[in-house]
Amino acid sequence: MALRKTLTAFAPFVRQPGPRALLAGNAISRFGDALDTVAFGWLVYRLTGSTLMMGMLYTVNALPGLIFGLAGGLLADRRPPARTFALLCALRGALVMLIAVLALLDRCPVYMLFVFTALNSTCEALGSPAAQKLPSLLLPAPSLDGYLGLQQGLQTGAELLGYAMSGFVIALLGMGHALLVDAMTFLACAALVLRAGRYAQAAQQAARQEETPRSALLEGIRHIRRVPALVILVLYEGFVNLMLAPFNALNIVYVGTVLGRGPETVGVMGVTFMAGTLLGGLCAALLASTAPRLRLTLATLLLGTGYALLALPPLLPGWMGLPLTLTACVLAGLGLPIAITTAQAVALRTTPAHLRGRVLGLLLVVTYAATPLGSAAAGVLGSLVELPALFGACGLMVLLCALPLLLCNPLRQLDAPPAP
Repeated sequence: MALRKTLTAFAPFVRQPGPRALLAGNAISRFGDALDTVAFGWLVYRLTGSTLMMGMLYTVNALPGLIFGLAGGLLADRRPPARTFALLCALRGALVMLIAVLALLDRCPVYMLFVFTALNSTCEALGSPAAQKLPSLLLPAPSLDGYLGLQQGLQTGAELLGYAMSGFVIALLGMGHALLVDAMTFLACAALVLRAGRYAQAAQQAARQEETPRSALLEGIRHIRRVPALVILVLYEGFVNLMLAPFNALNIVYVGTVLGRGPETVGVMGVTFMAGTLLGGLCAALLASTAPRLRLTLATLLLGTGYALLALPPLLPGWMGLPLTLTACVLAGLGLPIAITTAQAVALRTTPAHLRGRVLGLLLVVTYAATPLGSAAAGVLGSLVELPALFGACGLMVLLCALPLLLCNPLRQLDAPPAP
């Protein structure tokens, strides 16, 4: 009975060619992202043998999202989102193909990896708002919540599969050919997104071409200020990402010093978290008819509870540390996609079509900006406070967000189902 209900909830998205093509394209792209992450990490480490260089590479990978997120939002509003996203996916595929050829020829200097990473991440940052806007042009408003949950679940499943298969693909085909496979995933994504774009409705009002980029971006900011629900979402996303940054920055230290385990445990935690995220995405789709504030409250409770549980291992017998930590990862994984998809659906529903790219771009920048700030603060606090206490305090701060979300009047006004 439960399986039949689940399949019935997902059937409308799978039957329609446009949404189906976009689901497939995004899943294939996520598979490529996972393969890309592992392959490039190994390539840098093989060429340099330096963990410092790997850290610098991931820093370079994160910066374009902060720098170009707003530009990506403006691009999504001024150009057809499907074509924009497809073009940038194709560019990413071409870049990976170039590095693959250099790797096959054994002529890949380290600086080229940094240049490629910066260009690849720039394409991703410019394309993300268009990718997030596109579902709103393919589906009526009442269907967005369920579709976004299903999309999140499929993307996470594809990412898990990519991480699981990456080592096998690299070992079987070699680094260069594995990167060629990676390039093909981006090109396949571009083709599927173009197919989806054929079914996209035209935006209700095109962004005015005579506007300067500055005035166009200010228009997006003014819209957020006019809609209290969007202001709350911006503050919520920024605060939660700020609180999560210590765990993202120091989880390896936590595993070594608190759990007394090695790097394999970090991998197990990552897989467990992603498994929770996969289930959370599917749950988000099944909860699509629930009021947004209730979904955000549930997501916050799951995320905060999981995070706060990390304070307990030092207080319990040693054998309980790892099971409790993995339970925390599952709970946090369940909550995160529900929060992400609900916030995205609310942003799409409360924003006119011609402004959606800019609003989504601003949310993206807030998310990216909170991460380095929180990571820098975590480095200082981690030297002053025991990690379990730090993680527990951050989890408690996330939990405290649940009550305001539940009672928030601007979010309560969204309880009614959206108009088709």
